[in-house]
Amino acid sequence: MKKTVLLVLVSLCFIVSFSAAAEEVTIDFWHAMGGHNLEVVNTLVEEFNSSHDQVEVKAQYTGSYNDTLTKTQSAVQTGTAPHIIQIYEIGTQMMLDSGIIMPIEDLGKEVAGDNSFDWDKFLVPVSNYYTIDGKLNSMPFNSSTP
Repeated sequence: MKKTVLLVLVSLCFIVSFSAAAEEVTIDFWHAMGGHNLEVVNTLVEEFNSSHDQVEVKAQYTGSYNDTLTKTQSAVQTGTAPHIIQIYEIGTQMMLDSGIIMPIEDLGKEVAGDNSFDWDKFLVPVSNYYTIDGKLNSMPFNSSTP
């Protein structure tokens, strides 16, 4: 059975840096950025889409982090999960434990076909925060304070 691949707290450019696809790719991206942050995300997606002919990102605001996590879990059950999600750390661990997501380090190897991506390009304190048992599981998208 093909494992549903979801990324948590992602950088959209990461995926495209590995993509050499000759055909158009659509990436569904669910996020929890409301208010002014929603405008910023929409602008980032528009800029990304306008500069990448072969890739279209469809961003969808799905409510709070908890709402996004719940919707993603339901979507996995029905086979309609997005390619990328943006959730919080607790959600990341829950999804890793349930086998719903693929660690981003594994995705990099799968998409690139080898170990050519240089993970050392990330700031060590940042990558360490998202590394469990020596494997980078997710990437930061934003940093929030209550």
